[in-house]
Amino acid sequence: MDILKVNEPLTRYNQLSNMYQRLTDAIQNTLNYLSETNPKCPAQTGLKFSWNPMRGQDYYYSKIIDDLNLKIGLGEYSVGMFLPYEKQLAKQYDVSISTVRKALSGLEQRGFVKTLNGKGTIVIKPDDTKLHQLALNSRYVEKAQRYLHALQLMVLIIRPAALVAAPRFSREELDELADKFTSSDSIHLADILESIMKHTTLEPLYVILSKTNHLLEWGHHFAYYPSKKHTLSHLNKQVILALEQLREGNADSFADGIADCYRYNLVLMKKRMVEKYKFHNVANIRVPEKY
Repeated sequence: MDILKVNEPLTRYNQLSNMYQRLTDAIQNTLNYLSETNPKCPAQTGLKFSWNPMRGQDYYYSKIIDDLNLKIGLGEYSVGMFLPYEKQLAKQYDVSISTVRKALSGLEQRGFVKTLNGKGTIVIKPDDTKLHQLALNSRYVEKAQRYLHALQLMVLIIRPAALVAAPRFSREELDELADKFTSSDSIHLADILESIMKHTTLEPLYVILSKTNHLLEWGHHFAYYPSKKHTLSHLNKQVILALEQLREGNADSFADGIADCYRYNLVLMKKRMVEKYKFHNVANIRVPEKY
């Protein structure tokens, strides 16, 4: 507990790192001792790390909402386009028609689509008044809190993940990302995260990154729709700068840059939720300090 009382962030970080390293070494020594003294003990195989932050709330229709929400945010379904027919969506997601209808109804409540009788469901310009109405729903506020906590977690874990991944990027991959980033409408942060995860060989870290990213997909309408042009433009520029650092061999600057993108999103979304949507209970969510 004395470590947490240290005011200097870097000193606190180093002390915590040393403490956990000593703990890791102690565990490894214990495991080595046990393997030497109990050579006949069968090794456990097939055990995989799992983490499900949505346990108990992982409904099929909410997954469909999040996936369609993400595709709208990425421009796969742009304003004026019709979503696939209900039967097509049911086949695509392997669910019933009623589940699809529930998902489309939820998406319409968010103000991103409108169902036209006899025609289908069309993507519309986001209706901010509907977000204000949803803000009165306690369950929606809970989801907003979960989204901010996911951003908070991503700020903390993306830097070490990016540092480990940095030397594993090939020149061809860097060139492909640079070409991809010439499109200003895409979400570069999602692309760079996908590339970092591809080079994350530590399974628990990969699972946590993947699940946390899934939680973040829920908040695309908060992060990119109300002021999509400004937010996306700023983040895309920051990701491009981080990529340039990686191309020059500056792994630390690359990792810091990507972490700063998520930190920027956390600060912006927290402020927007408090000031615009009156989610005052998210005001106490802390923004991780920069090391």
